[in-house]
Amino acid sequence: ELSRVVEANGLLEASQLEQELACSENRQDHFRAVADMLRGPSITNMERLRLVLLYALRYEHDSSIAQLKEVLESKGIGKDQLGLVDQILRFAGSHARTGDLFQNKSFFQVAKSSLTNHFKGVENVYTQHKTHLANVAEQMLKGRLKESSYPYVEGCRLAPPKDGGAHKVPRAIVFMVGGATYEEARDIAELNRTSDGGRSIILGGTTIHNS
Repeated sequence: ELSRVVEANGLLEASQLEQELACSENRQDHFRAVADMLRGPSITNMERLRLVLLYALRYEHDSSIAQLKEVLESKGIGKDQLGLVDQILRFAGSHARTGDLFQNKSFFQVAKSSLTNHFKGVENVYTQHKTHLANVAEQMLKGRLKESSYPYVEGCRLAPPKDGGAHKVPRAIVFMVGGATYEEARDIAELNRTSDGGRSIILGGTTIHNS
């Protein structure tokens, strides 16, 4: 039954495109791929909307978003749902979030991300995305988080090591207000598995999201 639902709703094709949108920077190819999938018959309107929301977050200042919204409207998606595209940019656009969600805020980050994806290779195109939480947690364990973005409670700061290097955090609890995702739980579990010296992170949240 699960295989039938996946095939009937074109979930594999949509998921692969979502991964590409999240992991690489190529506006022209992405616009063409998203537009073609929106116009095609293989996915549901829910998947169409998800693709445009992700595209909008990646290329939020691009005029092509309006074109994709027109395609959504032609597929029968109502104004209330179309309004979600503007709302997600209002509440989760680059002006409202900290950190480098897509690792594209500087030339160095873009080059680093591209080289990493090129040389590392991808064993599974459906799991190539690494969550922002994973990057934050990894930097936290290494003691490299910027205090301007991730302030600490006064009196709870770890004393710097005697050699003057970064203080490696032995254990931490990360609590996601609003909820964590299964993908974030997977990334934290993998980070715990590969961390040396018994260092670990406990992930908690107000709920668990499946998408």
